[in-house]
Amino acid sequence: MGFTTEELGAMIGVTGNAVTQYETGRAAPKPQRFEAIALALGTSTTWLLTGHEPDELARAQTRLELETLAAIRELSYERQEMAINLIRALGQKISPKSE
Repeated sequence: MGFTTEELGAMIGVTGNAVTQYETGRAAPKPQRFEAIALALGTSTTWLLTGHEPDELARAQTRLELETLAAIRELSYERQEMAINLIRALGQKISPKSE
């Protein structure tokens, strides 16, 4: 994804050295780190552990959802958070103004 080990480490709350150890198999992340790693890498914890997406995710993805996911994955981690917040805001119902 183009991250340095230090950048990925900062995203998940560990050192760059720890990320290197995960990558080389010399150490394994603690279970509580899996969600942060999956979020940083734009994937699911299921994929991290098994290499497979859950069936419900694979079936739920439309062409538009896949295009959206691809576009979000091209963003920096900070911009990914901004994009998710924007999408959530767009989904909120707007209350009519009281007069």
